[in-house]
Amino acid sequence: MVGITVLINEESYTSASSFLDLDPIPVYKKGEKHTFSGKRIKRAWYRSSNGKLIHADINASLNITRKVVPATYSLGIEDIAVYPFRVTPGKVA
Repeated sequence: MVGITVLINEESYTSASSFLDLDPIPVYKKGEKHTFSGKRIKRAWYRSSNGKLIHADINASLNITRKVVPATYSLGIEDIAVYPFRVTPGKVA
């Protein structure tokens, strides 16, 4: 593919680490145990240490970005939109 840069990276702990809490994202090593500040709840949601909800796939993808390009959020994170709500196709609120 011309003009597209592909970065290959291992993605261990990107789903377990809390993006909103900026948890460290360790590299997998057999036998090591890690503790994270947030927790995945249900199938699709991740709850940060302060109770904010973020979609689990979004949490993981943002952590993959942090792992591949560590300087991405070097200026910090001022805020992020994480207001989940249910959308029913065809229904107008």
